[in-house]
Amino acid sequence: MTFLEHKQLPKGQGKYPVSPFISTSADRNYLVNYLVSKSRRAPGIRYVYHINTKGIERNFFDANKKLSGKADPETLSRFANQKEFGTTKQIPWGNIEGWDTVFGDGSVYYISKVAWLSDMATRGKQVSPSLPKRPMFNDAYYVGPPANTLPYPPQ
Repeated sequence: MTFLEHKQLPKGQGKYPVSPFISTSADRNYLVNYLVSKSRRAPGIRYVYHINTKGIERNFFDANKKLSGKADPETLSRFANQKEFGTTKQIPWGNIEGWDTVFGDGSVYYISKVAWLSDMATRGKQVSPSLPKRPMFNDAYYVGPPANTLPYPPQ
């Protein structure tokens, strides 16, 4: 499957088990707003991971550059503002710095992985509903740290 085929998969059919691509974005606000609007249509808790790409930069590609010249202008314009990067590689847990938990009511809670690990080590289990459980990767959307610190993939 090409990245263009991945982008053209029909919407509203849930997860795409046939797609080898993981879509990420350098724009946290875009992803949080997208998930808040999605939560209003289909309630649930969703996660936005903060990824440190150090050491795995070469695993990512600029989605707009990959689609340039291959997709029609309408498809390109839909994705232009997403600052999307894609990968077919697994994102190591060691590169996750933390995550936003996006609740159905639109509230967003950030926790660093260090704080989460510290809390889990001292409590041994989750006892507070205000602290997110370790997110499941297959239910998550991924994002890099704020754009001013994101080491972009080589051009």
